Amino acid sequence: MSYELTLYAAFATAAAAEMYFFLMQRVPLEIGHEHGIEVRIAREMLPTWYAVVWLAKIAKWAAIVMIWRAVGWLPVLLCFGIPFLLCAFIPVPYRHFANLLESNLRSRISVDPLLAAELLRALRASRDRHGY
Repeated sequence: MSYELTLYAAFATAAAAEMYFFLMQRVPLEIGHEHGIEVRIAREMLPTWYAVVWLAKIAKWAAIVMIWRAVGWLPVLLCFGIPFLLCAFIPVPYRHFANLLESNLRSRISVDPLLAAELLRALRASRDRHGY
């Protein structure tokens, strides 16, 4: 496999991981917006390992820099544009993340029972309303 192809594969992998985490984050934010929950509080639905998103971001930017140095700026523009457009048009996969968020909140009940109960109620109400 050529060096440039390896760089594109590294970028695609990191960008796909970042998009996955972006979509995961959108679910609690939209549920919070729907139920009037502050953004900072709605983010508490995310699992603690969500911080791994920073590794994907760093890997993506490293691949971008390496692509720019190896190939030029035009492919870099495409690398920026394609994930942006995909994230703009991919619907939020509530069904995919609902069980993950609910199990995370159930495990947090012992740490902060009031917050976890409020967020669980909002998650379940959204699930009932949208049928996911």
